[in-house]
Amino acid sequence: MLSIVLALIIIELNKQNTMKTMELLNHIKSRKAILPYLYLTIGLVLFLFSNFNWTVPILTWIAPFFLIRSVRTFKDWKGVTFTFILILIAHSIQLKGIIPAQGILYFMMMLGGCIFVFLPYLTDRWLNKKLNTFQATLVFPITSVIAEYVVSISNGYAGSWGSLAHTQDNLALLQIVSITGIWGLTFIIAWTGPILNWLCDQKFEIAKIKRGLLIFSAVIFTVFLYGEIRTRIFPANSNTVRVASITHDIDLNDSTNFTADINRLQAFRNRTLIIQTELLKLSTKAADYGAKIIFLHEASLMVLKEDEQALIAKACTLSRTKNIYLGLSLLTVTKGFPKKPGEAKIVWINPQGNMIWDFHKAYPTPSDPIVPGDKKIKIFDTPYGKISSVICFDMDFPSFINKAGKENIDIMLVPANDWKGITPLHANMSKLRTIENGFSMVRCTGRGLSIATDYLGKTLCELDYYKTKEQIMISDIPIKGAKTIYAKMGDWFVWLCIIGLLFLFRRIYFIRKTD
Repeated sequence: MLSIVLALIIIELNKQNTMKTMELLNHIKSRKAILPYLYLTIGLVLFLFSNFNWTVPILTWIAPFFLIRSVRTFKDWKGVTFTFILILIAHSIQLKGIIPAQGILYFMMMLGGCIFVFLPYLTDRWLNKKLNTFQATLVFPITSVIAEYVVSISNGYAGSWGSLAHTQDNLALLQIVSITGIWGLTFIIAWTGPILNWLCDQKFEIAKIKRGLLIFSAVIFTVFLYGEIRTRIFPANSNTVRVASITHDIDLNDSTNFTADINRLQAFRNRTLIIQTELLKLSTKAADYGAKIIFLHEASLMVLKEDEQALIAKACTLSRTKNIYLGLSLLTVTKGFPKKPGEAKIVWINPQGNMIWDFHKAYPTPSDPIVPGDKKIKIFDTPYGKISSVICFDMDFPSFINKAGKENIDIMLVPANDWKGITPLHANMSKLRTIENGFSMVRCTGRGLSIATDYLGKTLCELDYYKTKEQIMISDIPIKGAKTIYAKMGDWFVWLCIIGLLFLFRRIYFIRKTD
């Protein structure tokens, strides 16, 4: 009888232990189910502050760790699709006010951009388990570089906008782009997330992580060391030339609406004449300050095609009188404007009062009624070095600006026009073109931040349209540029990444064949 009672007690205890074990397992399973959403929540918050409107540079390195872990951890594609939708929403919030579009157009632009943002996460999820080695950490940065490059060359509406490289402001770190272009900087930023995930997967066991951690640390150390050496030992200290960049805020009011009312044509001429007179007066003032090169912000002089030569003749007289190089930034239109697109260009005039050449904007801002130029870089030689000009949005296309780097230009003079939503982001993006190609730059910006930098990306002077009423920015610019590897070899690092991705696919093929 006692033995029966004992047996019943043991059975009951076993039942209780089994129930507790099952509860524990269910608790663990529920926690595992929650983890992807926890990673996703943290990742999205950090992602919001990793680019564009509210960039915190360090978060650009950290955010992918959580998003990669989230995408990898979801068991089915429903979770992955949910992640994409949330990243699309976050991406749309990031760009609010930056892109001047609304409704379905804004949504389509966000969707197109987000596909390229999310592609590296998908590729990482797909290939990570197949490789399951330290080499798997290369998938995400390689595909990030390739995605950014494809966007920069495949259309005229994005260029390098959204590049991870544009989120950083450490001058030593930025110097790597003089070798690799922005692609090398994007690579090391994007590599950090997979490395942190790999360390977690290896449970931080020294024996397993020491080699990979040493490789990653050595790369980061070398990048910063190179940057410190370049900025400290090889500073831009050549002779300088005084450059004046001029902006204005005189409103044309409604006088451009002469297509609706031909009687407004004379009002347009009267109004633009006021602007012409004011800008030529400011140019004279800048010459009196000792400026040898003077130019105006993008489309600062709107003129009818039939009146263009008369305006250029006035500028030639001023150049000859003041012995200056003068750059007229024109928006030349016909009476059919804006139905018939205009020409955004800069006309350069030498101190002898002769026109050197005109350059037409190669990449008009999307939706602007502007005829694109022929995308040929033009240069003129001066006692102050080789000088070139492109216009505003053109500077967002690294492969295009690399043509200037290959010509060994010394100074790039950029008429530009921005709006508050992209100030100072857009101006700061152009700094990377100077480091990549080894030229100094003056960016004269209407309704935005005007800046002057040397070929190391160091800011020499700036003038913010929204913080001052000053219209003339005087900059003393180094007349000698620097030779860079990127200027000579162009986008070689992108092709290295493409080869690297093919190698990883080949390795997966042999792994599957061996299995």
